[in-house]
Amino acid sequence: MIYILNKNDNDRFSKRAREMGITFFEMGFHGGEGGFFDNRQSGYKMIFLIQGMNRLAVAGESYEARQNSVFIIPPYTEIEVLEGNSEFYWVRFSADDLDFFKLDDIFIRVKNPYRIESMLKEMLFITKSADYPKFAADILLTYLLCEISALRKKTGADNSMLIREVTGWICENINTDLTVLDVSHRFHFNKDYLGRIFKLEMGMSLKQFIISEQLKKAKFLLVNTKKSVKEISRQLGYQDENLFVKFFKYHEKHSPEQFRKQKM
Repeated sequence: MIYILNKNDNDRFSKRAREMGITFFEMGFHGGEGGFFDNRQSGYKMIFLIQGMNRLAVAGESYEARQNSVFIIPPYTEIEVLEGNSEFYWVRFSADDLDFFKLDDIFIRVKNPYRIESMLKEMLFITKSADYPKFAADILLTYLLCEISALRKKTGADNSMLIREVTGWICENINTDLTVLDVSHRFHFNKDYLGRIFKLEMGMSLKQFIISEQLKKAKFLLVNTKKSVKEISRQLGYQDENLFVKFFKYHEKHSPEQFRKQKM
């Protein structure tokens, strides 16, 4: 699919490129294993993973990059492909202001990648051809950023659905000794990425939610059943009653028995 802009589109994106100070520098395609990208220079770098999976280190923080992932990496940031065999496009560009596109996250996952890939193919063709002026890449890059921004908004709705599934699963399995890693493995996401979108949706960390649900279940059992503290601790996945008592007292400032007596 080739994206040929009509005159109105051309004028609109050309104007937007000038307003945002968007300037295309260079781009390429990577296929194979590993690699190191030194982005400690002027300009943002966009990476779009079209096949395979990588583990990336961006400014020292590890990300699990899956197929259909987009990374918008700030200038002067070191990037290293730690492991993996994949294919991806990369684009280096400058921008005075990316706030308009609301691409404030380094990592963005898009559900429908085909338009993005088609536009990157066309951009690569244009930049390698002498038949197009340099500003043509600036215009198409602006269009591409708008498209990613739009897909990100759609992904936001998908994130809401994902978090509803996550919270439901946690509530159903609160009787086990759940950890953030358990949840991320269950839903096949990097724990840091899942933690970020969970906090955006819920206003608390994933760990805080698990703790709150454990406490909620513990309080219900203490008040509404005659089960011993040992039985309740086992029901919540604690093999050691003392660990449960310490956990409860740390968060509630009272022991389970004291809490039960207060509510009787």
